[in-house]
Amino acid sequence: MSIDMTGNYKLLVKKLCPNAEVTIDRFHVTKMVHEELNQARIDQKKTAKTLQVKEIAKLFRSIKGSKYTLEKCLPRANFTN
Repeated sequence: MSIDMTGNYKLLVKKLCPNAEVTIDRFHVTKMVHEELNQARIDQKKTAKTLQVKEIAKLFRSIKGSKYTLEKCLPRANFTN
């Protein structure tokens, strides 16, 4: 059974359907991962402002294009509880 991440759906499903396999709605998992990755990128850019020019360039090269690195893996990910 696929459920939403909000609320106490998991407890309800376990109570009503104890043998059901519960999975989390992929949309919400993907959204949560995207938001966390984006926040991490923003934090890194803020940190970079305190670095020297060469260090800034190195940091930006390392995070450039990183936004979609993990998201490419999500369609193959298994989010079964």
